[in-house]
Amino acid sequence: MQAASGFSEDSHIAYPGLHQEYGVAWQLNETTIVSRKELSDAFLEALEAARAAKLREQALLLEPERMHAEQTAASDRVEKRGA
Repeated sequence: MQAASGFSEDSHIAYPGLHQEYGVAWQLNETTIVSRKELSDAFLEALEAARAAKLREQALLLEPERMHAEQTAASDRVEKRGA
């Protein structure tokens, strides 16, 4: 394994440990520590963004079907009024 190409100063392994200020954390290099909470929060935000994008995509795919259903219902109402 190796550090990400843009972060060559990082260790190839994020070492876990306990930090007095951060609690459970991972040390990426001599000066950078990422807490479990920071990592967890970032992961949850990424999951929420992915879910929102998926829901938007589904809504766009279903939009033509919904429009057709609304047009059909409107046509049916007009026909019933005329009968």
